[in-house]
Amino acid sequence: MRQISNIFEVFRPKWGNILIVLISSILTGCAYSFDLKDSDMKPMLAVRAKICADSAVVIKVDKTVPLTQIGKVDTAMVSPQYSLKCNGVEVETTYEMDGEGGMIIKADSFKSGDKLDFTFSAEGMETVTTSTQIPSAFPKYTVTQANSGSLKITYEDNPDEDNYYAAYVQWRGKAANYDYEGNLLPSQDIIDGPVYVAGNYDSLNLDPGAYSPVVVKHEGRSLYFWSDRDEEDNVYDLKFEYAYQGDHILDREVRCVLLNLSPQMYRTLFAQYDVESNPFSELGLSSPSFTYSNIRNGFGHFCGYSITPSQWIADPINLEL
Repeated sequence: MRQISNIFEVFRPKWGNILIVLISSILTGCAYSFDLKDSDMKPMLAVRAKICADSAVVIKVDKTVPLTQIGKVDTAMVSPQYSLKCNGVEVETTYEMDGEGGMIIKADSFKSGDKLDFTFSAEGMETVTTSTQIPSAFPKYTVTQANSGSLKITYEDNPDEDNYYAAYVQWRGKAANYDYEGNLLPSQDIIDGPVYVAGNYDSLNLDPGAYSPVVVKHEGRSLYFWSDRDEEDNVYDLKFEYAYQGDHILDREVRCVLLNLSPQMYRTLFAQYDVESNPFSELGLSSPSFTYSNIRNGFGHFCGYSITPSQWIADPINLEL
């Protein structure tokens, strides 16, 4: 089903006017139908890779086909060839086939500052090319706790450059449950406790001062991300809520994991946010959104980032549930 998802995201922006017509039809009670014009649509390659500094590399490549040809066109790639270069030098890789003709390419880790170039070709489709650079570590920073569930990230930033950052929250501690007689059972260690984004950040709100961060799901976590142009004072306020795994919290520490994003990574995340964060969805409405791709002659994303964990901060506030 990857082919359906890829082609839908790619052609979503071209349907903006159609979506507006559909919304108008819903509101007026009228029906509207249309035919997809796919006479000039051909199978193309999709590349997806988010490459973290000092971590194993995974690049996924698939063949996409038009919606109206799903089930009619073979999704297997014929005679695939590829090249992955780091700072102009070919690197060793391994690969395995995935699903109905997809390919997963793996390589050893790369360091901050490395420039990566990737090329992929298959019979009957245009050769795709893409590149990115692994960002340096998060700039010099401090993380302080304003109060429970509120962290302040202060960092140095070069005003002459466009920089892109992100962060997610981790917490650890000890939790215990009560038995039926009200006795506290032995505690259990929480290594990586879950958190939620604070408040109704993704709901419609007429209050201009309401907390409304830009957040997406990334590897199962709530990832807050921003551009340095969004925070003129180089301070980012991150608010969250703990998700507890016990009746009684005995101990608790919290920290931020800070990310420095390549421009391609930032735009990929923002495109994801634009698609997923639609406050009108509960009303049965959808809105036009854009899809970012830095794959020449194809679709997808090829981007890099680095990770810097902050120090752990003790948070003894409101331990009782």
